[in-house]
Amino acid sequence: MGAGPDGVLRTELIADDALGPRLCRDALLTPGWMLRQSLPAALGALVAAVAASCTDSWPLAVVTVVVVLGLVLLAQATMLTLGIVLSQRRMRRIMPAGTPVGGDFTPSWIGHRVGATYSQIPLERFDRVVVNSRVVLLCTGRRTVVLLPRELVPPQVIADYQTRYGRRGLRRR
Repeated sequence: MGAGPDGVLRTELIADDALGPRLCRDALLTPGWMLRQSLPAALGALVAAVAASCTDSWPLAVVTVVVVLGLVLLAQATMLTLGIVLSQRRMRRIMPAGTPVGGDFTPSWIGHRVGATYSQIPLERFDRVVVNSRVVLLCTGRRTVVLLPRELVPPQVIADYQTRYGRRGLRRR
């Protein structure tokens, strides 16, 4: 890691078996995503409560609430499990063990490399950055554009993102 003669800060690492699946899991399980997933459960509870209040039989009302909430939670658990499993499988294909992963950082753009694939994106394209102890997500709206392992992003780059995006744009978990 270090800035070259051209002023570009370059970092590299070699992917292990767990890197791709870890990136997927940590990118999917953000607080915002979990909040959006909990809204159908709250809506299901409301519908079940309204349906239960329309009956005179309390045992039937309790069974109705339990069944509706159970179905909503089962559907959400299935979606979450499928999302994680399928995305981890895809990341294992994209980033198998031994794949070189790199990042190039400048004040105006970010470059990232996985194997022989390289992309360079201007920083002005992003409107927020999510940083936690394991991943860095550069996002446009709700869409993640760049997903990097945290160990690939130097502390001075994180500090630059904090300055650039401020408290609204930088979300730290």
